Amino acid sequence: MAIINCVVCKNEIKEKYVVKKISFKYIVICAECDKNFSTEELEFVINLFQAFGGHFGKFKISPRYKQKVVKELLYKENTENPANSSLKFKLNAIYRALLLGINFKEMQLTINNI
Repeated sequence: MAIINCVVCKNEIKEKYVVKKISFKYIVICAECDKNFSTEELEFVINLFQAFGGHFGKFKISPRYKQKVVKELLYKENTENPANSSLKFKLNAIYRALLLGINFKEMQLTINNI
């Protein structure tokens, strides 16, 4: 039997999986990534990782540190780019958060609590 890995997090899919159409191709993702990302977010994440490498949660961190890390990424973005106008810094912060296993909902919750 073939081993199937999630396109987003690269974890082996042992139970439930989801097939989604993203742009012009079909992808296989695990149930957890399906729960964590909307279709639009999946397209963005897949394109980001194809362009820069890596996968969601490549460098996992403890859930209790996620808020702190998001705040640090935002602080770094704001100190390096006080005008907040550079797309490069925003993409870098999002990319780093995704590598650490922080999804968009968790990022937004932290931003709302600042």
